[in-house]
Amino acid sequence: MVIWVIVRLSGTVSHRLIMSDDKEQMSVSVNEQILSQALKYVVGAEQAAILPTVENPKLLVPLCDRRLRWRLSKFYPAFSIRAKPWRMLQRVRALFGLVSKLSDQNNEKLHQFIYDFFPDITHSSVLLGTPGPTRKITVQLWAGKQLVGYLKVATTSAAAEKIKVETKVLKKLPEGCGPKLLKYSDLDGNKAMLLSLVDGKMLNASLPAITPEDDGIMVELNTYLEGLNVRAEIFAIGDHPAIVRLREQVVGDGDRTVKGGISHQSSVMRLQDFEEILFPLRKRAWPLVIQHGDFAPWNIFRLQDGLLCSIDWEEGCVDGFPFFDLIHFIGQTAYLCQKWSPERTLGYLYETLRPMLGSSAPSIIKLGLLSSYVSLQQTVGDDHPIQKWRMNMWEID
Repeated sequence: MVIWVIVRLSGTVSHRLIMSDDKEQMSVSVNEQILSQALKYVVGAEQAAILPTVENPKLLVPLCDRRLRWRLSKFYPAFSIRAKPWRMLQRVRALFGLVSKLSDQNNEKLHQFIYDFFPDITHSSVLLGTPGPTRKITVQLWAGKQLVGYLKVATTSAAAEKIKVETKVLKKLPEGCGPKLLKYSDLDGNKAMLLSLVDGKMLNASLPAITPEDDGIMVELNTYLEGLNVRAEIFAIGDHPAIVRLREQVVGDGDRTVKGGISHQSSVMRLQDFEEILFPLRKRAWPLVIQHGDFAPWNIFRLQDGLLCSIDWEEGCVDGFPFFDLIHFIGQTAYLCQKWSPERTLGYLYETLRPMLGSSAPSIIKLGLLSSYVSLQQTVGDDHPIQKWRMNMWEID
């Protein structure tokens, strides 16, 4: 089995792998497990830097040439204004080697997996993903100074299912709306997918003012999402597959409800409350759309030709409901990046969607907030602050 030996040198921590047959030592921490697995995908040096710390690992960067190391460390996740100075600090630490270090492992299986598409990989940076049941490792693949593609590797069975969902959605996307799926197969006993590079700049994580003189990014985002209406079927609101799913997820016996019909603890609604939300939407039919499921600035890029393109479709589906992604975008950005109150965010939602939806806007917003709540419930539960924030918005008359 593999265990970690930690040696402290001049205030930093150096790690190396050793072998042991002692069954008494088979218990290793979650961080040690994920680090051991992630090391298999580090290319470009015999040692890798851990950012920010061993106790909270987010990114592995090979300790290669300093200039290239600086470029590779840009993969460190930071989307809000407050997080970006912290990322800069971590990148400086990587640049000067003021980091914890791990010895690299043999990555021959990685090279075999990617060779047909990327035969000249020289370096990689490895993002360890969000801890939890759906944790995935994401690898940036570099050929010299050029970023050329991405690799995603599941670390659990639940993560493998997410990767499977993403492959299904990517196969249905119109050309240019997302990365190309190059390969989906097993890698070292785990499900993995190889993706083309989305060559663009990440969207700013902010919500601009909406003015009559400037349609702004909201209309542009909606235009992109309308391009995902790729199927001809239309449904009455009560029969739409996305609404049927949502109804099954939230409708209960009505015993545990709060104002507005939804319970903080159980997310159970009375059928009557749910149907009342649908009532204003019954006068028209609604199309199927490809729905992203986590449509947020950090998953949207502006390409060199000015068009938009989205990544990370693992929460997506091919039978989604229109406008849910746009509602999710506004909610995630307002809460995580701009720290808006529920009242201000709801006002922005109405201001954005009323010109597009007219009298249908209140019901669509209610359903979109409910859909976002249910999707996040699977990963963060009911008691997370963002869930309580959404419920506060739901309860505003």
